[in-house]
Amino acid sequence: MFVGSLGMLSFFMVSGALRAAGDARTPMRLGILLTVLNIAFDVVFITGLGPFPRAWARPAPAVGTTVASLIVASYAGYLLFSGGLPVTWHRGMDWRPDWSVHSRAVPLSVSPPACRGLR
Repeated sequence: MFVGSLGMLSFFMVSGALRAAGDARTPMRLGILLTVLNIAFDVVFITGLGPFPRAWARPAPAVGTTVASLIVASYAGYLLFSGGLPVTWHRGMDWRPDWSVHSRAVPLSVSPPACRGLR
């Protein structure tokens, strides 16, 4: 279950990056897909449809959410690498943090009394 939380974390990070870049439609579609998959997997796991036993009724919602979020996060990663979004990743890019951006952003995220101590 803990590993599956990476899917939800990735979904929220990609959605935030796309919204910040001005694309609100793609995160909305990803959120709708996540919700539909979550409902579908919960129904399948709770009721025991197909090869899944009905004994899964107790952990079924957690498993359904984990599987749905991993699928949506994988799809979001595919969209980022495909290059059709305002935010893109590519294999040749520099994956190291840009510390000049971080040094400008930290004073903005810290409260004003604490900022005086950073200067």
